[in-house]
Amino acid sequence: MKLPAAERAIYLELEHYLQALDYNLKRSKHKMDNDRDRRQQEALGDSETAEEALIKRCSHFELDSSRTNEENAVQACDVIVEERKKQLHSCREDIRRSLKDALTRYKQISSKEWQVDAGARSSDKRPKNLFMEFVDQCRTGGVGDPDANHDIKVLLDEAFAAPRSFKVVYADGSVADPKISTKESSSVKKGKGGKAKAIEEEEPSLDTTERIEQLKNKVIYLRGLARKELAGRHRSLRYFTVVRDLQKSAASLDGATVEVTCPGCKRSNLDTSEIAVLSSCGHKGCYDCLREAARLTQCLTEGCQAATRALAVVKADSLGAEDKRDGVGRHHGKKLEKIVELITKHIPKGEKILLFIQFGDLMTRVQKLLSFNNIKWAKIEGNSNKQSAIVQDFQKDQGDNSPKVMLLNVTAESSSGS
Repeated sequence: MKLPAAERAIYLELEHYLQALDYNLKRSKHKMDNDRDRRQQEALGDSETAEEALIKRCSHFELDSSRTNEENAVQACDVIVEERKKQLHSCREDIRRSLKDALTRYKQISSKEWQVDAGARSSDKRPKNLFMEFVDQCRTGGVGDPDANHDIKVLLDEAFAAPRSFKVVYADGSVADPKISTKESSSVKKGKGGKAKAIEEEEPSLDTTERIEQLKNKVIYLRGLARKELAGRHRSLRYFTVVRDLQKSAASLDGATVEVTCPGCKRSNLDTSEIAVLSSCGHKGCYDCLREAARLTQCLTEGCQAATRALAVVKADSLGAEDKRDGVGRHHGKKLEKIVELITKHIPKGEKILLFIQFGDLMTRVQKLLSFNNIKWAKIEGNSNKQSAIVQDFQKDQGDNSPKVMLLNVTAESSSGS
């Protein structure tokens, strides 16, 4: 089934984000230790695994049943953009706090404790200076995305400028609040009476080895934030924004198109039929140039190190055109609405229907949809006697009072004998 443009964009956005994490994301039963883990968990919605979330996206544009501001897929797209911007902001603030914390810890360790020659054959047994190594890598090589490269460099400049003030202007033009949030900061904690305590006051008994180990752990966390999450957040938001712009321009009555200059052949004012976008990073160009670069697992945009492939090259004219009707009123998703259409218009009135559903929250959604459309349904539940009675009542032809649809959970034993 071909999904409407907005629903397709939502599916592609989640698919891209989960691919960036290698689908290595599961619902945690434990309290999240840091903001990064919490932001990743938000992508799952009500799902337990990345695969489950993606399967549900095929059926419905909404993953979190607690939301009330997504009446249709077009509204859901707007909500996703705002959420991704908030998550990007949260990631940046997390990096600001972590850099401040790491730099404070670094200054507490004498320069004599670090290796001078960190070469592979070095006889120096002192630990590597991982913090300055991370700083140098970010400043010279970046973190794999041009916008993320800009962000991490200005955040490093801010950290090293302290205590002098430094204006942080991000790649998207937004300006950071001069005051760094102290939320979850490990460098500043509350002591007795609610007064802030700095690291050196809180941990006076730590020896040099312990301080180096703590700094190492902080650097590992920073690397994950910068190379994995910051770059991934920029790519995800860029890709989703480009897809929505292309879909809207395809439906434009005045013929307006998205202006694209190919970073390969340098041609500009490309026709929509020539435009393509990389799902791996959201960068645009002409289809021929992007396809050739993808064959070499490269992105043509300077500063982008996203490992792409042929399947990541998405043609603009394959994304569909925005239909304004999809943004008006309550919609339940193309696939679910198609089920209702089949039941009410194409399946003979006297026929019974078995509808198999894989997930509990999707089962609840289907129940509400059927009731909303005045379609009577039954569901096997309760003890064995009650289950048997439900099946018998369903099999009897009771006219308009008889349930037309039996809802079955594919993972339940009761479904196999129905």
